[in-house]
Amino acid sequence: GIVVYATSQHRNSDTPLQAGTSVRERQLLFTLPDMSAMKATIRVPESQVGRLKEGMRATLTMVGRSKPISATLTRISILADNSNRFWNPDARDYPVELTLDETPPGLKPGMRVTAEVFIDKLTNVTAVPAAAVYSSGLDHYVFVKRGESVKPVKVQLGEINETHVVVKGAVG
Repeated sequence: GIVVYATSQHRNSDTPLQAGTSVRERQLLFTLPDMSAMKATIRVPESQVGRLKEGMRATLTMVGRSKPISATLTRISILADNSNRFWNPDARDYPVELTLDETPPGLKPGMRVTAEVFIDKLTNVTAVPAAAVYSSGLDHYVFVKRGESVKPVKVQLGEINETHVVVKGAVG
């Protein structure tokens, strides 16, 4: 198995655990990770954590592995992680645990992964790239080509992600 020393998991700890080091009661010294049931912990911004629910599906990608790894969201922390508050005091990220469906060979504790959590699945919708939406005040427009001319059309927007916006329909 593997032993992960607590001092190796924290940036602020510059003193490695060694013989003769003073410890306090209930201090975490090391963990013995269960390599058969690996989890990934991601940090989700405060603005997005409300959209998550336990049981949601996710995919993880890691450097050097072309096949994505499937996972299930199993835990959302009730408290924000303040470990990066020195760099950005306004950031509020919540730790979220994703339990992997299988542990691929070569995966080790502490490896970096990129996660994509599936919030919702939309079918039969009209979506446009987010960059194609023009906003003026509270109104939103997309430009539609009709023949040789291009005209702005006022639209009502729906769900949005990093790249696309759902257009519910024209207004007016």
